[in-house]
Amino acid sequence: MPEHRVDTCIVCGKVYTQEHYAERYCSNECRYNAKLKRNRRYSVMPMPQKRACEWCKEEFLAKHARHRFCVKCSLKNSMLNYRRHQAYQHRRQYGFGIIDDDEV
Repeated sequence: MPEHRVDTCIVCGKVYTQEHYAERYCSNECRYNAKLKRNRRYSVMPMPQKRACEWCKEEFLAKHARHRFCVKCSLKNSMLNYRRHQAYQHRRQYGFGIIDDDEV
């Protein structure tokens, strides 16, 4: 039977016995807190923050760290990105807009 190693949790500093050789956290709570720290950019904000929309400059409540647009402008932005993507796919498939050196 393998020996259990005593280690220190990298989040809270508590000493614990490892069940598996790759364990780094003493509990699921510490594992979750470490994940939040790693993904801080994408984590939900504890309190919604007032921000100015990058498109229309109106104030809105950002509930997520990545929110840049108000609800109305977010829909506009996503539709614009969708249309750009569709146009790119169309040009890629049919080659419109590409001029060969022989044609000039």
